[in-house]
Amino acid sequence: MQIWPLRRDPGAGLRSANSAVLSLLLTLLLAVQFTAPAAANPRFAAIVIDAKSGKVVFERNADATRFPASLTKMMTLYLLFEDIKAGRITRDTRLPVSAHAAGRPPSKIGLRPGQSIRAEDAAKVLVTKSANDVAAVIAEALSGSEPAFAQRMTRKARELGMTRTTFRNASGLPDPKQVSTARDLATLGLRIQRDFPEMYDLFSLRSFTYSGRAYSNHNRLLGRVGGMDGIKTGYIRASGFNLCASVERDNKRIVAVVMGGKTANSRNQYMAGLIEDTFKSAKLTRSGAIAAYAGKPPGLDAAKLKLASLPPPLPRSKPEYGDASPEDSDLALALTAEGSDEADAATIDAEPMDAAAKASLAVTIAGLEEDIRPAEAGADVAQSSAEEELKVVAATAAPAAATGQETVQLKTGWTIQIGAFPSQEGAHIRLEEARASGIALLSNKPGFTMAAQSGKAMIYRARFSGFTEKHAREACKVLIKKGLDCLPLSP
Repeated sequence: MQIWPLRRDPGAGLRSANSAVLSLLLTLLLAVQFTAPAAANPRFAAIVIDAKSGKVVFERNADATRFPASLTKMMTLYLLFEDIKAGRITRDTRLPVSAHAAGRPPSKIGLRPGQSIRAEDAAKVLVTKSANDVAAVIAEALSGSEPAFAQRMTRKARELGMTRTTFRNASGLPDPKQVSTARDLATLGLRIQRDFPEMYDLFSLRSFTYSGRAYSNHNRLLGRVGGMDGIKTGYIRASGFNLCASVERDNKRIVAVVMGGKTANSRNQYMAGLIEDTFKSAKLTRSGAIAAYAGKPPGLDAAKLKLASLPPPLPRSKPEYGDASPEDSDLALALTAEGSDEADAATIDAEPMDAAAKASLAVTIAGLEEDIRPAEAGADVAQSSAEEELKVVAATAAPAAATGQETVQLKTGWTIQIGAFPSQEGAHIRLEEARASGIALLSNKPGFTMAAQSGKAMIYRARFSGFTEKHAREACKVLIKKGLDCLPLSP
């Protein structure tokens, strides 16, 4: 890891002492870097790949299964690019919006059933806003339904050498069977560049304006880490904060994946440290094609590995961005809580990287992995100490469509929380999904949303009230089995 120099006085003795301390610290850092136990961080995984040789530069838990969250959308975009390149659709093809797609929880842009969106606009929205409704629109347009598209995604993953990846939806929304690995996602990051160089530049968009609203890219390292040109962030509570990044400097390129961050800020600092350390210390390849695989994926036969030596299919060309503003650094740093796939907003540090943040890159890798460790299993920002930090603003009843009642009267007893969202609409949608699951224990329980404030950001919790402790815990068990989050809360 890069170490920021100590402040020095003119005295030779102090310079000598500082040099000795720095040398000792560097030795300790290198020792810790390769011996720190990753087992202490159950969701953490990372890998760095020399993109032009496919060789692994650094890895931790690279083949352990993890939840990809919105890194899933890289495969959704891969298949969209594949259909455009094959001529099955064009960039101007209008993709229709169904009720299913419009009903996806946030992050979303609020498409309505019966509307449509251009294929290229859908790609730009997915890159910047990471909109779940748009991911579902793409899935249905290309395969007829989201489950059918998920099957195609999984088949393509196997074809690309992603041997431990299974997809169940197009967005990365929670599903216990939707899993991947850091190595598989690095392979996908390589293949998007290798197979669609004419489309890859979309990932460098820092913002995109659609229907009069500007959406900022959730990857806040764009424009702040030299040479970074993509590609995707992701977050659900089960995964922690994920990031797949690609960086090119002096004709050398790397693809890196970090999974399981406790916060977006700690993940970003860890990724920035890996990137700086790699370009400073690793011997990277300057020439040749983008590799086809991240190292040697488990279970991949030797014949497929030979693809790594083949040239890329097309030279890279930059597309026209229309009304987008890739150079607008203010928009790039203006990550809002509204609709972010990186939120509960309470966990987001939206401040740009300052001198203090840069200095923190001198922390050891072991220290960063400690920071990146997620909260205890089952923890939630709406629970424990975080509850005390958030000022409850209001509790609002969900509309009749979400609750089945014209008015809602909250009941005493235990409450269950089934999600926390950056918009009230998202919380209402989750209540509707829980109602639609047919769980008898919810049939006569009032649903409501509770708004809470953390700094300048608002979050909205989706809850049902009026349970006994036993029934609250039973309801959560059933909801979790159906792929929904649930947390029982005592009175």
